[in-house]
Amino acid sequence: MSLVQLSPHLSLDEMVYSATAEAKGIDNTPPASIVAMLQNWATVFFEPMRAQFGPLRISSGYRCQVLNAAVGGVPNDAHEQGCGGDIQPLDPQYTPRDLVRWVVEQSKLPFDQVIYEHVGPTFWCHLGGPLSQHGGIPRQEALDYNGTAYVPWVVGS
Repeated sequence: MSLVQLSPHLSLDEMVYSATAEAKGIDNTPPASIVAMLQNWATVFFEPMRAQFGPLRISSGYRCQVLNAAVGGVPNDAHEQGCGGDIQPLDPQYTPRDLVRWVVEQSKLPFDQVIYEHVGPTFWCHLGGPLSQHGGIPRQEALDYNGTAYVPWVVGS
């Protein structure tokens, strides 16, 4: 990959990196149309979150179809379309729960889906923009996923 910046604080390399892709020899290079979607996601979602919470880590960004299947993602999801990412705050005063709470209760972000995900000891915030399968209209769906089931996010939690 090259040093392509999607936004002031997010590079293309950060959005396409995957240890699974490296281990399995999967080429996770996005086509130009997906790079444009990633730039939009970085500008509309990542940069406002970074302004609110400081440096953030993308634990899972773009996934090509093969990689998405390899990690158990659903077909044609936000990661595959270039309009979703899993985010973790680097500042220890914040948690992924804080990110979700801010998106749902305070931000004006046009999110399609925000999910507080926690599997075992690992926690992250999934944030997805409008998906083409929903006509580009954000559903404003907030969920909590505990590794087994998705349940509605409870405001104030």
